[in-house]
Amino acid sequence: MKNKIAYFSLIVLCIFIFINAQSIAANQEKKWSIKLNGKSIRLSDNLLLNKSNQRIYVPLRDIHQHMGATVHADVKSKTIYLTNTPFDSLSTREVDAWGRLVRNQRLPQNAKDFPYLLKKYDNEFYELKYVDGNRERFLSPRDIYAQRPAISKQYLDRMMDALKEHYMMILNADYKQMTDPDDWAIRLFSLRSQGVNQTEAIASNKRYAKWVIANQIRMKGEFDPEPSMIYFSGNEYYVRCSFSIEVLAFRENKNVLHDIAYDWNKFEKNRVYKGFADIALDKKHDGKWESPVRVSIDSSLFLNSKIKKI
Repeated sequence: MKNKIAYFSLIVLCIFIFINAQSIAANQEKKWSIKLNGKSIRLSDNLLLNKSNQRIYVPLRDIHQHMGATVHADVKSKTIYLTNTPFDSLSTREVDAWGRLVRNQRLPQNAKDFPYLLKKYDNEFYELKYVDGNRERFLSPRDIYAQRPAISKQYLDRMMDALKEHYMMILNADYKQMTDPDDWAIRLFSLRSQGVNQTEAIASNKRYAKWVIANQIRMKGEFDPEPSMIYFSGNEYYVRCSFSIEVLAFRENKNVLHDIAYDWNKFEKNRVYKGFADIALDKKHDGKWESPVRVSIDSSLFLNSKIKKI
């Protein structure tokens, strides 16, 4: 994705940071530096201090390249192009496009499958086996981002937001908050595959919402889909996600969680469980990276996952 940004001058690629004039005067003898996530960035040009307009001029190219973008100045059109490339090789970077720390040590056995590795996840997260599918058509996360440059960070953000909204509704079902089962059922349906019988799908959601109230179910959880972990099994697209859940209350340990593969006695009360799972996208997605994002009706936290009691 290209963002066209026009400036009056191309002499210095910069961003403007407004600071107090007295602060500049007091520190003009000191050497200024820039830190990203607490770590210094090496600059190709010095910072410029301008007391007349109370601004510091910071090299734009260094900042954006360190965060995963490319910068190109077209002198003829007097235009600066910023190209968002969040999944280029990050071997020389310390953070990804979301500002998260990248690691290049103690790599998992299948490290070559991924565009980069994050410090927040251990090797167990990456080494979970993929969902079985058509191996001849299989695409790893690295394959997808290499072959589909149309994937933008903006689209990935929308995808991750949709997945998170869907599962946060499920993992945080609470009879005290379930004031309108009809509305809950319709909202959840809007985030799921539309290639099913709409009436029955909404009715199923509504039955569960009413059961949450009748059974006095209370849960709390977190859900974190990982944008660098999208793969194609040969049949469906999946996103690897981490999650946590704690079941706080129920009258009867039955149908506590709204998931097609949930085992009725899977979770104990007042115990935290953490894990990761591969969540299937709607089959209509089919690699069209501007299509609406919905969760497959067959998705589950338990079909291709690893869960631990904490």
